[in-house]
Amino acid sequence: MDASDDYLQFNYQETPVVDPAIANHLRSGKAPESGFRDTSPSDWIPQTNGGFNSERDLARFQLSITDGVVEDVKLVAGGNGYMSSKNGNFVVKGFNIYGNNFDITKPWLKTAQVDLTFSQGKLSDVKLTDGGQGYELAVKAALENNDATTTKGITNPDQQVMVGLNYNIDETQYGVRDPSLYNDFYMITDTQASVKLLGTPGRAGTLEVQMLAKSDKARQLLSGGLQPTTSYSGSGAQRFSPAAQGGSFKLYDREQLIASGTLSNGIWRGMLDKLPSPLSTLNYSFDGDPITSYNVNFKASTGTVRASLGPSLPAAADTSLRTRRSLSASTIGSSNALKRLAGSRLHAASALPAETVSPFGQQRASLHSSPWANALIASPSAL
Repeated sequence: MDASDDYLQFNYQETPVVDPAIANHLRSGKAPESGFRDTSPSDWIPQTNGGFNSERDLARFQLSITDGVVEDVKLVAGGNGYMSSKNGNFVVKGFNIYGNNFDITKPWLKTAQVDLTFSQGKLSDVKLTDGGQGYELAVKAALENNDATTTKGITNPDQQVMVGLNYNIDETQYGVRDPSLYNDFYMITDTQASVKLLGTPGRAGTLEVQMLAKSDKARQLLSGGLQPTTSYSGSGAQRFSPAAQGGSFKLYDREQLIASGTLSNGIWRGMLDKLPSPLSTLNYSFDGDPITSYNVNFKASTGTVRASLGPSLPAAADTSLRTRRSLSASTIGSSNALKRLAGSRLHAASALPAETVSPFGQQRASLHSSPWANALIASPSAL
């Protein structure tokens, strides 16, 4: 977490999701068991140093259950690349089949147990040594029937109760290998207006308004200092905005309202008949943007700002919403067109209400600017 007077930022990262039926009984686990005899996490990961294909590489065996007791087990697939530190050959005694819902704090109690034989990196044999108790719910879930009490007679392979072996339970669930851990951030920041004059002060010209993070550090982070790994869609880096993308504002010169509207794709532009002086202290209010800027909450604010002279900020500065609307020649008009429209105090894209009085004492026009439980396949803990 990073915080200052002007912003609060949470940084978070996904915790590796591992199979407790394996992790709990390794030397470093909650209930180490001698049957695991110094196996390591990597011994339980298929094809540790290569690609992973769940159908080809995942070892799995089938359970036959009646009245909550495992009556039999059957090897379905040997998988590939197991027990790498044992040259692929090893026998694990007393492997617990989690999922009997007997004690959630000690999930190894009263479980069914099997001995697993690995040969040349494959699971070559599974032997039931204890049927355990409490697997009634596994049968009901597999058959999607609350009255079911046995797996006998199941002909649909998708309803078989399976156990898959993989320390990385995410891989078993999703069928792909992704070594990266998802990380992201969320920032809440105070805001500060940025106003630019695109034209000569005192004459007709374009006014540009943006709402930025208030502190230099927050602006620096939002301009490239933050590097999330992925987006919620799972494609590419998470997109976020260095400036508020929406929200309404009002801008005053002294006590006179000179512009108001709603940010569109992070910016508002409008033509005024008379641009304020860059020496003037302008007052503004902003309603805030907690939503449209993805994982940045730009807070509501009021404050003062002095306009700056210069070209518009490049649209590429925004990394969230790509489309920019610029005022076309027909909207802004040429100097001749401005002369012809001199009777109108506001020529484009601002959203001043009709009752607003201009500094000249005349009424402005109201013009607007522009969102596998194939049965219970997965892992022992998924039963």
